[in-house]
Amino acid sequence: MANCPNCGLSTVRTKDWACQWCGYPLVSGIYGKTSKTFAELKHEREGQATLTALLVESESTIEPEPETDQVTEAEASTEPEPEPAQETTDDTAVLESVPDEEPEPVMEQEPVAEEKPAPKAEKEPQPVQEVTVAELCSSYQSYGMAGHDEFKDSVFRVTGLVDSVVNKDVVGTYRVALTDSEPHPLGEVYCKFGKEDAAELNHLTVGQELTVEGKYEGFVTNIMLTDCVLVG
Repeated sequence: MANCPNCGLSTVRTKDWACQWCGYPLVSGIYGKTSKTFAELKHEREGQATLTALLVESESTIEPEPETDQVTEAEASTEPEPEPAQETTDDTAVLESVPDEEPEPVMEQEPVAEEKPAPKAEKEPQPVQEVTVAELCSSYQSYGMAGHDEFKDSVFRVTGLVDSVVNKDVVGTYRVALTDSEPHPLGEVYCKFGKEDAAELNHLTVGQELTVEGKYEGFVTNIMLTDCVLVG
């Protein structure tokens, strides 16, 4: 197997084209393949580590049962017998009268005003980052497996060349794939639109320069933007 250029470990390429250990994108054909995604392999490794930790913790917390002290017949026989209670006569009995105590007055508590919850602070809108397709792909690639967390909720205005247009009402798919003059090893940028944009997508042509604004949705084999709109 070939080594990962990011973590240096001997690796294979996952179903989503990433290193099985660190998630770094692997686009070369020199790597072996596995039918599982990086997320599935990571989940299996975390599950095995958690199970091992639980087993070690359970073994360390088991304490031996304390030995119970056994009382021998000789010790039981040496216990003193209880002395008989002394009887009192009516002449020596003294009755003490206890005066009745007056009940304490009950203090009425003033009602406490309910505190109203503070209004929730509204989230500030994310700033729009203007990039080209090559710049966006290179930036994502530099983060490695942390790229998804770094790009989460980010809004991008991407400029590139139209590589393909999918505009199908039957399957509800409205998508434009943007590339650069020199295709990036990480792939293209998929821009997802709504049905209301279908008429505008019909006027696009392959090779046309286009600027699209959208929110980062994730990465499978390409970077995906959702809620996209055409700019200009």
